[in-house]
Amino acid sequence: MSNFDREWVLFGPQTGYSVDDEPVEGLYFIYCKEPESIKIGISKTPLTRLSNLGTGSPEQLHLVFYSRLFGKAAEEKLHQLLSSHRRTREWFNWNDKVQGFALGVIFAVSGVIQVSWPFSSNCDRSMFVEGVD
Repeated sequence: MSNFDREWVLFGPQTGYSVDDEPVEGLYFIYCKEPESIKIGISKTPLTRLSNLGTGSPEQLHLVFYSRLFGKAAEEKLHQLLSSHRRTREWFNWNDKVQGFALGVIFAVSGVIQVSWPFSSNCDRSMFVEGVD
């Protein structure tokens, strides 16, 4: 686990659980730098999922979001809303629109705006609002 992933697990949104607690299905975002993309999926064990995906990836992957507040219905809705940015299956191009949307989802769940990498101030603000909604 990279320092970024560890930081997010330890200091991310405080919702009363850890990714190491009893497995409960939740929504996750996994970021890949090359090609710049994000995977939106669900898992009961996001760190195991991260490790399994990383086995077949030439680039290091990073868990940037996980919430047990959302499950399969939220995953399907996010896939639908971001369908025009789909790279393949559950992977989406990482651009200013997807970035803004992801920030909006994280803010809606946690009340925290994630300001560290891979997020930046160049995100699409209109998509941030859609992510919050």
